[in-house]
Amino acid sequence: MEKFSDAARSFLQIDIGKEVKDGVESNNIASPNDVAVYGGLLALATMDRKDLQKKVLDNQNFRTCLELEPHIRKAISLFVNGRYSACLAILNSYLADFLLDIFLQKHVKAIFALIRSKCIVQYVAPFSCVALGSLNEAFAAPGTDIQVELATMIKSGLLQARINTIDQLLVAVNPNQRAAMQTQALETTKAYESEALERIRRMGLLSANLEVRNVKKLQATGSQATAPDGVSDVWFDNSGEPMAIGAP
Repeated sequence: MEKFSDAARSFLQIDIGKEVKDGVESNNIASPNDVAVYGGLLALATMDRKDLQKKVLDNQNFRTCLELEPHIRKAISLFVNGRYSACLAILNSYLADFLLDIFLQKHVKAIFALIRSKCIVQYVAPFSCVALGSLNEAFAAPGTDIQVELATMIKSGLLQARINTIDQLLVAVNPNQRAAMQTQALETTKAYESEALERIRRMGLLSANLEVRNVKKLQATGSQATAPDGVSDVWFDNSGEPMAIGAP
């Protein structure tokens, strides 16, 4: 997965226009079509919808390549727009072509599995529960059931949910809910403790008559600044000469 992510970023950084301008031999580099297919599939397998929009569809350099493979661009656009079953349908229609690529062939199965898992996870994410029938309709091949695949995803941690076989529902669960509540309670306690200590400190300063007073304001109101017991009210200026409080 990490290697796929690194490869996706590398493909998306390629500027084919610059390579051609610099006179790089085309037989020594991947063609723009290859860059579009490899980069597009790897991006679909490793990036979320926000990154796909920003780093792929809105990428001016990569768009030059992507326009040469419109089915890849279409699949990415469908995923970004939440049309996951249509995205998978397009990719599956070109599966035979991908398997004929000598460089892509051995990675096709893993890449497609990642994309399919992402589509299922994104499909169920907005809901607290989803009918298994709708999942079968969206993702399962005719005459097959998606329950086994869902169970595998749940066991591997890809999908945070449980299967209700009685009501035929996929119910979302949040295993970290208790931990999140405890963390929030601890943060609230620390914030309250910090605020309480600050108030106690301020009260101590006030009771010891150690607060900083505005001398000019006191002079304007006719009040006098008083020093705490045991503290001289003689101050020293920058020259080291003594001066009284309130002296100009």
